[in-house]
Amino acid sequence: MCGNNMNKKLGLNTNKNIEYTPDIIKNLQDIKSVSCGSDHFAAIDNDGNIYTWGNGLYGQLGHGDKSSISIPKRVNR
Repeated sequence: MCGNNMNKKLGLNTNKNIEYTPDIIKNLQDIKSVSCGSDHFAAIDNDGNIYTWGNGLYGQLGHGDKSSISIPKRVNR
């Protein structure tokens, strides 16, 4: 992931506002699909697990609160 890291949406667990070189999100494996919002991301792995990260101000990360997170976290279903 690289680009604008506002609200830590790149999932790289860094405080940099911009990441100029691509880096791998280390705790994601076997991802088959990714979706991007303006300030958050979601990914689905091969087992159907959903991971979200970034700005959670409106509860859009699906973790039951309004917290923002800087690394992917699995959504409990």
